[in-house]
Amino acid sequence: MNATLPVAARRTLPKVEAVFPEQARAASQWLCRDALQEYADLFSSLGTSLAEAAYRGCDREAIVHLKQLRLTLIAAMDAGKKLGALAS
Repeated sequence: MNATLPVAARRTLPKVEAVFPEQARAASQWLCRDALQEYADLFSSLGTSLAEAAYRGCDREAIVHLKQLRLTLIAAMDAGKKLGALAS
């Protein structure tokens, strides 16, 4: 779970989980859902950039956007797995 959280949250979350487990779980789920929303926005933006680069014939740019899309998808899948683990 902590890999996708900001540094401050990673430091605080273990302490909070020990005192308020249900609230910590809800907060963790909220953070994962928020991260998924951000990844979706980023994925949409990168997809548009990829389409524009391909339309212009900028192969290097298109390849960069493909790599960025791949990394974004991997990060989003990781956040989704963590959300699934929190739900069970």
